Amino acid sequence: MLLKQFNVSDCDAVGFDMDQTMCRYNVPKMEDILSSSMIKVLIQHMGYPKEFSNNVASFKNIMCAGGLICDIPSGSFVKIDIEGKIEKMFHHKGFLSAAEIEEIYPDSLWPHVDKFKKGVFSFAGQYWFMEDNFSVVLMTVLAAIFSHEIDQHTLSTGKKADIAVYRRAFLTFNDVVGILWDPETYVEGTSAFFEYMKREPGQILCPVSDTVKDWLVKLRSQGKFVFLMTSSHCDYTNLVMSHCFSPKWTECFDLIISTARKPKFYTERMDFSVVDTEAVPVCSTSETTQTLKRGHWYTEGNGEILNKFIREVLKKDDPVVAYFGDSLKSDIFSPKLLYNWDTVYIMDSLRSSENSAYPLSKAEESIFFSNEWGPILFCQSTNKMSLYSHIITSKSSIAIPSVEYMARTGLNHSFSSFAQADHRSYPVTGFHPQPNTSLLLLKDLVKLARKA
Repeated sequence: MLLKQFNVSDCDAVGFDMDQTMCRYNVPKMEDILSSSMIKVLIQHMGYPKEFSNNVASFKNIMCAGGLICDIPSGSFVKIDIEGKIEKMFHHKGFLSAAEIEEIYPDSLWPHVDKFKKGVFSFAGQYWFMEDNFSVVLMTVLAAIFSHEIDQHTLSTGKKADIAVYRRAFLTFNDVVGILWDPETYVEGTSAFFEYMKREPGQILCPVSDTVKDWLVKLRSQGKFVFLMTSSHCDYTNLVMSHCFSPKWTECFDLIISTARKPKFYTERMDFSVVDTEAVPVCSTSETTQTLKRGHWYTEGNGEILNKFIREVLKKDDPVVAYFGDSLKSDIFSPKLLYNWDTVYIMDSLRSSENSAYPLSKAEESIFFSNEWGPILFCQSTNKMSLYSHIITSKSSIAIPSVEYMARTGLNHSFSSFAQADHRSYPVTGFHPQPNTSLLLLKDLVKLARKA
């Protein structure tokens, strides 16, 4: 059952993603550490020049948390409206004109828009949806890799770069991300990012407030089933949660799932594996199960077993389940579409409002917003909502800046949802607080929407 007004007190089960949702990150510091770690790998292991860090810095002005898409066959970044019209396209070292865009895609129409709207947010060799903070902070490195490979190809062959060059550049980027983020590197101690997190977690992770902790306690005291579900592996999950909560963080949840492999968790049928919480570091065991127990920690698994368990625990045939997450691909689209969960999108850029918890710093604003890309929820040249905005408003119940924002409202606050929106006008209804800056949405359009 989907709620036209979202009130957490109406929910029977409430789940949370971990990274960038339950646990906030210092995004500028994360960008600095991830970028420097990637640059180091590229220079030391992939033959990139020592001055490559300067190349990366030159792309700082194009970072944007507006759901941009990396279009791999053209080696470009694109902003697209709801109908698939490319409003802006960045290639090599600058933005293309309308005529240049049409040379690549006739009528400036992106050919994958229908597939994208069906939830195919990444397609091998074709495109990659840059929809969360991790992808946003890596944008400058990816742009610099494209630029470097284009220049090297032209210098060595005297020819323009082609699709093979762009795909090779993107594979290089993927290889570097894999080196830094592979779970095995955490144990081996070979990932510069993970090693930094082990040494200095407080530099990147923000502590969870007492307000949120007390809110979780009250949710459970009202009989709600509260669970944590993250795609992060269990030893990294323990590091993050121990720092943000306390070493006894597992006591705050009725069920914990790590290495969830979202969004595959919702569509595949893998068994759960039991986590050994006594091991140092904690680790997944070879013991698999299809029977879950309250208060336990598992890895992998699937949504069918989880939903069945929630029904059994709550003794309800059709419990109302809400899930909070920052990834449209991993946390929002599939659980809403497949399971009818109420999905709450954690949208950091809404912190641009003074009414939000943790207003954006100047450093964060420079990462999340870009004058070059324009309003992230709206395409000015076509006078239509952006494709990113369409996914938010059609697959989220509401969008809020942080879990803290909701926790401060208590347990019985009703939020108007996107389901209430009059779709003849722009559906700002489900954004909380409502967009109030041209960096998010044209101010005049917000005024019109409020009058409608």
